Amino acid sequence: MGYSWGMGFQKRANQEFLIREVDPGYNRDWVPAWAKDMPILKIGDKDPPYTYSDWLEWPLVEGKMEILDGLLVTLAAPTPVHAGIEGNIYGLIWTYLRGKTDKVYSAPCAVRLFPNSDKIEDDMTVQPDIFVVHDITKFNNEGYQGAPDFIIEILSPSNRKQDVLVKFNTYQRAGVGEYWIVDPEAQTIQVNILEKGKYVVSMYGEDAKVPVASLPGLEIDFAEVFANAAIPGLDSGL
Repeated sequence: MGYSWGMGFQKRANQEFLIREVDPGYNRDWVPAWAKDMPILKIGDKDPPYTYSDWLEWPLVEGKMEILDGLLVTLAAPTPVHAGIEGNIYGLIWTYLRGKTDKVYSAPCAVRLFPNSDKIEDDMTVQPDIFVVHDITKFNNEGYQGAPDFIIEILSPSNRKQDVLVKFNTYQRAGVGEYWIVDPEAQTIQVNILEKGKYVVSMYGEDAKVPVASLPGLEIDFAEVFANAAIPGLDSGL
């Protein structure tokens, strides 16, 4: 997913929900280290940090957004190559799952990673590029309530820190059993498998056929994925 820290959203609802940078003098003491050098966004009149309860109050917008460690992050539209890679992988998984009870979804679809029936003050709501779930009963009208079994994120220059560092640690803590990071530029795949609460990391190259641990019998041929996503004259997803 490509992240944008600008104010590119056009709201569909109330003018009270415009997205812009926080006012000068905003106290950034609470801001996590990974975001210290980034613009801090606010929606409407309320300053961050934000939680899932804030998410439920926001109107629909033309774009995608996430809450990471209480910060509002707007998601830029993917490049054609990025979208092609996502579509190719999604199609292979969908074909494998056809007729099965497991389901595959793609952004924009909200995932609340740390749901609690007695409290909605959690500060991580994400929209993975692709995710697979075994238990569809965890869906409600707002999205998926819990950790998916398998997540794939596709890197762009603006989201490397979030997907490689922030989401790696967050998905590990949430209990996401399998997390892939696909790098269109390097044409590599980082496969993270959760074992005893920690990710065991394996790296694959552009010609690899990568097995999906959470979907036995399925492997993704990345030579085909990258080749079918390539567009003459365009960089590899940048």
